[in-house]
Amino acid sequence: MAPAEVRQLLPLIRQLSAAVQAALVDHGAPGHWADLERRFRQQTGRSGAHVFADAVAQAVACGCVALAASRDQPLPDSARRWLIDQADPLLAAILDLCLAGDEAACGAHAIGRAAALIRQHLQTQRPEKCSEAATCGAESDRDVTGFFERLLSQSDARSRRRQGVYYTPPDLAAHVVRSVDQVLRMEFMLADGLADRTTWQQVRVAGGGPDAHVPVRPDAPFLRILDPAMGAGVFLLAVFDHIQHWWAACRSREAAPAGRPRESWDDFVVDTLLPRICGQELALPAVVVAHLLLATRLHASGFHFTRPGRINFLLGNTLRAPRIGDCWLTEDDRPYTVVLGNPPFAGVSENRYRWISQLLRGQAPGHHRVANYLEADGRPLGEKKHWLEDDYVKFLRLAHWLIERTEAGVIGFVTNHGFLDNVTFRGLRQQLLRTFPCVTVVDLHGNTRTGERPPEGVHDESVFGIEQGVAISLWRRPLHGPIAPRIDHADLWGQRESKLAALAGTEPVRTTRLDPHAPHYFLVPRDGRRESEYARGCPLPEVMPVYSTAAVTARDGFVVAFSETELRDRLAVLCDERVADDAIRAQFFASSRSTKYPTGDTRGWQLAAARARLRREPDLARYICDCLYRPFDRRRIFWTPWMIDWPREAVMRHLAAGDNFALVARRQLPASHRCDYFWVTDTIALDGLIRSDNRGSESVFPLFLQDCAPTGQRPGSADHVPPRSAARPRQVNFSPAFVQRVADQLGLAWNPGAEDAADGHFTPFALFGYIYALFHAPSYRERFAASLRVGFPRVFVPARCELFRHLSELGTQLVTRHLLRTRLFFPAAFAGDSEADAAAAAGGPQYAGVQPASRVTLGRPRLDKGRVYLNDRVSIGPVPASVWQFHVGAHQVCHKWLKDRRGRTLDSQDLAHYRQILLAVQDTLTCMRQIDQTIAAHGGWMTAFV
Repeated sequence: MAPAEVRQLLPLIRQLSAAVQAALVDHGAPGHWADLERRFRQQTGRSGAHVFADAVAQAVACGCVALAASRDQPLPDSARRWLIDQADPLLAAILDLCLAGDEAACGAHAIGRAAALIRQHLQTQRPEKCSEAATCGAESDRDVTGFFERLLSQSDARSRRRQGVYYTPPDLAAHVVRSVDQVLRMEFMLADGLADRTTWQQVRVAGGGPDAHVPVRPDAPFLRILDPAMGAGVFLLAVFDHIQHWWAACRSREAAPAGRPRESWDDFVVDTLLPRICGQELALPAVVVAHLLLATRLHASGFHFTRPGRINFLLGNTLRAPRIGDCWLTEDDRPYTVVLGNPPFAGVSENRYRWISQLLRGQAPGHHRVANYLEADGRPLGEKKHWLEDDYVKFLRLAHWLIERTEAGVIGFVTNHGFLDNVTFRGLRQQLLRTFPCVTVVDLHGNTRTGERPPEGVHDESVFGIEQGVAISLWRRPLHGPIAPRIDHADLWGQRESKLAALAGTEPVRTTRLDPHAPHYFLVPRDGRRESEYARGCPLPEVMPVYSTAAVTARDGFVVAFSETELRDRLAVLCDERVADDAIRAQFFASSRSTKYPTGDTRGWQLAAARARLRREPDLARYICDCLYRPFDRRRIFWTPWMIDWPREAVMRHLAAGDNFALVARRQLPASHRCDYFWVTDTIALDGLIRSDNRGSESVFPLFLQDCAPTGQRPGSADHVPPRSAARPRQVNFSPAFVQRVADQLGLAWNPGAEDAADGHFTPFALFGYIYALFHAPSYRERFAASLRVGFPRVFVPARCELFRHLSELGTQLVTRHLLRTRLFFPAAFAGDSEADAAAAAGGPQYAGVQPASRVTLGRPRLDKGRVYLNDRVSIGPVPASVWQFHVGAHQVCHKWLKDRRGRTLDSQDLAHYRQILLAVQDTLTCMRQIDQTIAAHGGWMTAFV
């Protein structure tokens, strides 16, 4: 269904939602809607009349679309009655509205009349399109299951993102199902794969199965299949298709399946198939669609709907509690042995339920100790930000627990691929590998967030059309153990259709063998040749032990400005009682995506309270200071803890006090990206300085620890505003052990109080410069790229004093250039349609060729024929392409500085500053080449270092 057709349905859906809300207070309404709302609340944990009414209206619309798509093969009356009879009261009421089960009763009430309008609209809209969809099998599913996604994208895009409603391609689901079927046949010795009817008793008699203490009913089937976040049932429908195809193949051979007496398809469906495929889903419309799609398949397969049966597609939140609905998750006598699906991704999870959080931490219901994802090698991860609360991780942990309980089984999931190599997921990987000796991973890539680099000449796309990369993982714990571990990995790059074609093909995806090991247990191929070399270095946190991530304001557009005048004007608006809060929110927080708090507010910050506090402050200017926002981009910030969400005071106070330096680096880098995530600052550093993403943010390592504030007082607070020039005692942030190691190797004495190194001594500044140079060596970044992407950089001790001094001098030059401590300017001039002499007269030779005012326009800046254009008329040049293309982390710095000022008028001082940036970048490229030449002259890697 096209977006325009979805928009035509929206008024009818809203009308139905309003009718349901009205019925909640009308006890005479058919279906007892108030009782159904209570049931909805109990099953989903979601409350509110409008939430329930919207869910019902969307469910009816989606159900009617599903029925319209099967118009050429309409469900007979027997199927309609069977569907309604087998459903719980809430689903039965909605299915009745979709199927018009009691036309007279429905039409007598506003809800029924509103539902009838939706049915009538669909009956008159493009019947030929509906007929075409009905003949296309998977295409029909794609049209129906994609409708809910398009509906939410147009009516409630935030809800769509929050619920993770993204369409799963049937080819992807079918590949997972075929893979699970194959491993059941080959590794579990179950001859009929997913259709096998071997019981637990038969498994144990055959030997090698789970221990007898696993509490199961002996005659229960060993295979029971669960999709814990089934959406519209695409994986379970693929299971049905696969088993139905197996049944048809058995019948065509005129042989009774598995040596049993011949039975009818109806009996097999009711007695064997339906009880063994189960799913749970939080979105009511998806549950309704899943019921109707399965009913359509049953009808097409020849099922007669004469025997009572039950479709186990349930409404509920699997992560909410282990006992939901009919206690299906803890039916010890009928456990699940196959768990598959595509659980939602949500880095900021709304599913903060105690039981699943405890399960992540190794505490199962009944206080049993199980796998703990927050520890590795028996020790806590020690991570402040680990991303293990993402919903897909919780669903993976749930599936893991279900197989832990049975001691045999298979997980086939499509998930975010971040868990494969994210350092903070090492505990998850280790625990999974302990349970599952056989693992196959197919990394589908498609990640546009982290700047993945596909093979040369390949255009890579996501199979979901989202920014996040995904992977298929197949985890197996076979019946007959112990078994030698086998960990296989494959990469699929390319366009969406080529990936899906590869998954749908008859040829298996080619894999390579992995050997995951401590400390990280990576599930991606690694170049181990350099790891032993890299291990000789000392991790940066052991060299400079005091550090933190960069400060996060959570409101940069509010507290950060290009100039102090701009910031003061903004504060004046905030203090003005005549300006309403709503006007402030519209002006400064229009892009806020939070649905939990009023626009702009966070858990620890409310606009109204902040404005009141601002009005009470007698001198707001004392809170304004410098910050480093991006490379070469120093701005002004309103720096006080009650306006900054995460000020990282333990470290930033040492920089806010002044007269200091700090190294900026990252612990993890995006896969396949350049290892250029290093910078320096002499003031407060903000998140995003070099890059912030789901692998973390920058970490800041100050050179000195200033004794600048008594306990409980903060730089910039009302109680303590230290003068920038005051002399204060300070300590050096280098570990004594590392300093001693360098001193012993070089035969130099440590002089922490000196600024300039003398013969026989080395100083904090010299050591800082040496480390900065090492991190800017192109050969260091290339040689150890794999290790740099998964941990803090390591510092190597130089073998000889001469190397230390040369690199220290080059590193000090880099620090000076990157902080723009020199008044040198790039030897190029601005050109435009006004005389250059006017600017030169105003400010001196550094402004030669600069117009008094220039604006960066839309589509600019741009390098063209060696000149950087700010707009159609003003440019600077010549600028070498190497300077223009120079990156620091995520930022192409010469482009970024101008782009961030797009639409602003730049004065001559701004443009002179830009010439300083160009020179600093040019000198940086020269210094980096000299650093590599110096290392090579002293023997190269690893001769030059111990």
